[in-house]
Amino acid sequence: MTTLSLPRVPRWSLPPEVKDWATRNSFGLRLAACLVAIAGAYHYSLLTLVRALGLETPLAYLGLVPIMALGLALLRARPQAHEPTIHDRQVDIIVALPLLAAAVLIVTALPARLSSLFWVWRVDLLSMPFFVAAVVTLVFGVRALWRLRLAIGFLLLAWPLPYTAFLSRWLDGFTGLTIDALSKALQYWHVGAPAPGSDGSLFALQHEGQQFVLSVASSCSGVNGVVGFLLVGVAFTSLVRGRRSLKLLWLISGITLIWALNVVRLLLIFWAGETYGERLAIDGLHPVIGLVLFCVGIAVMALTMPLFRLSVPPAAPRRPAAPAPAEASAATQPYHRIAVPRAKGVVILLLATALFMGVANAGMKQYQLVAGDLGAARLASFTTAPAVVPGYAQANVASYPWSRRFFGSDSTWMRYSYYSTTGVTSSAITADVVSTTALGRFSDYGIEACYKFHGYSVSGQKSFDLGGGVTGNVLTYESAKQKMQWNVVYWIWPVKSDKGNRYERVVLLMPGKASVRSFAGGPEVRTDPVRSLGLQTYNAASGRDGKDVAQSLDRGRQFLVEFARTLVKTRPGAVAPPPKA
Repeated sequence: MTTLSLPRVPRWSLPPEVKDWATRNSFGLRLAACLVAIAGAYHYSLLTLVRALGLETPLAYLGLVPIMALGLALLRARPQAHEPTIHDRQVDIIVALPLLAAAVLIVTALPARLSSLFWVWRVDLLSMPFFVAAVVTLVFGVRALWRLRLAIGFLLLAWPLPYTAFLSRWLDGFTGLTIDALSKALQYWHVGAPAPGSDGSLFALQHEGQQFVLSVASSCSGVNGVVGFLLVGVAFTSLVRGRRSLKLLWLISGITLIWALNVVRLLLIFWAGETYGERLAIDGLHPVIGLVLFCVGIAVMALTMPLFRLSVPPAAPRRPAAPAPAEASAATQPYHRIAVPRAKGVVILLLATALFMGVANAGMKQYQLVAGDLGAARLASFTTAPAVVPGYAQANVASYPWSRRFFGSDSTWMRYSYYSTTGVTSSAITADVVSTTALGRFSDYGIEACYKFHGYSVSGQKSFDLGGGVTGNVLTYESAKQKMQWNVVYWIWPVKSDKGNRYERVVLLMPGKASVRSFAGGPEVRTDPVRSLGLQTYNAASGRDGKDVAQSLDRGRQFLVEFARTLVKTRPGAVAPPPKA
């Protein structure tokens, strides 16, 4: 019995209508795979941005950035008529692999190195454009990356650090401008008055003979609306045609309108408070009126764009199909609309990479112990609320004002002693806490460098997980002249203050020969696999022992590590702020 063998029909030799269906189907599957890979790799990071949309913070509207970036990508995805049809797969690989490697290294290596500052600076969001660029290049080609460069670069606007660095200088002045405008408006619309004896940010309201006070803080100054309009405005101006000077004038006009509408928002809240009471004004009107007026401002500025001679360009024409060379066989004719004919292999690679990065991203939930969704510190300063460790009594034993010349004019150096109330240790544990806004000073005057400068020998350096995303460092220093040995554990973390984030370096010291009857019984720290890999890699790259802490430390240093973990776990959070308008 013979078998009839039919010749295999190449995909690209199919009729044009079949090829069009196959192309559309392939594009949809690839696009879905890309979105799944990006959303999976950064699911927790994106969730934090969405959660911030409902917060009273100047950066509340950063959650709109990924949505607007996706919209820009869809609007610019169609190939332009003047684009060349030349595609080189080797160029795609050369461009994409370094971008993908950069994204993976950022989320795996930097958390161990930066400790909780990784989340304070939201470095995870800085890595997202690298990953998205690699995904687009591998799946659709470098030409698609060039078309979508603006949309991918727009993702950088979701990075909170540049905003916080700028707002820390100008936020007080912006808040003062809003309060002045509100005070002048209240002279004509009598729905409240500045509270006597206050700094001007408190306003007294009367409802049915009862007085209550509302605070207009920096988060209510309208800066969140200004930042939100800048994000939307930059996206708009990238799509419309017109002179750059007129685009800038349109942006300035929009900023002014959004700020003025925020003053109107405050007046409406005050009016509702005096007419219907504090509960309706704060719990009913306050959560929605800001978003409503923001949308009104966006709509007004969109309708007035023709007044600034700005117009939306027509849709880009479709690129005509290029006829295939007559001498080429049907099996070798590349379809002109597909830059990457086969993407199955790279899609599998991207999904595997996204799974790995998704595990790392899920582990970033631990940072919520020390910092909020946008990097604002949660912890109260050690100097105002020293940590309480069960079984130990603490006391402030010294302060060193001379340290200001090293750590900044606003810095403090306080020394605390923790005494065991149950006789667990034979000597006290000393905690040196340096607090400053000049984070770079901790690098200038590092712990190891300080001990070596004084002639001590340093050994046994190792980094480990303290919990809450905080990376601790353990070492032992010894003085041959004084014949003493001390075990040291130290770390740096952010703390909350009235002026924003401050930074504290906490150094725990205990004599190396101190007797330890039992461990401190600190909380169990569950380190996710990716963070554990990052710590081991960092220790190995630094020439340290890459083994687990419990397997490589002696009894005394292990005790100090457990004490540090207990101290981190029991740190008090910052006091909740009063109600704001």
